[in-house]
Amino acid sequence: MNHASRYLMEPALDKNLFRTVVRCLGVRVRSQDVTQAQKALGKQALLSIRKSRSIVKDGDDHRVLLLDPEKGPKSDQELKGALTTVPFETRQEQIEVNYEHLQADEILRKLLPQNVEVPSGFETVGHIAHLNLRPEHEPFKCVCYMTTRR
Repeated sequence: MNHASRYLMEPALDKNLFRTVVRCLGVRVRSQDVTQAQKALGKQALLSIRKSRSIVKDGDDHRVLLLDPEKGPKSDQELKGALTTVPFETRQEQIEVNYEHLQADEILRKLLPQNVEVPSGFETVGHIAHLNLRPEHEPFKCVCYMTTRR
């Protein structure tokens, strides 16, 4: 079997396995109040998802700050205490997280069995991936390769 045909035979990775919905609290403020609201809430309170914005446009003159469900304020009372001088509205938001939002180690953590450690050392240069795999990774080497070559 030649080198090129080996890659055609690799199993495809079903990216739909990684689709989830994150429910979070959205704080709607006027555009000119965004910086003040950010400072009052603290940077750690904002939702942090790779390749995703934590502040989104809502109409011409408003923005919605998406709060982290674990680190951000949980109730309107907590928000009122933090945003004393900023007028705001709250609403529930849903953010779809998919394969493209995850890093290789997060993907591998979901794909590999729990008793197999996620490979920690790998590099990619162009389309070439170099992985430091242990013997327990041998049955999963194609999966490890597919997640690092994206």
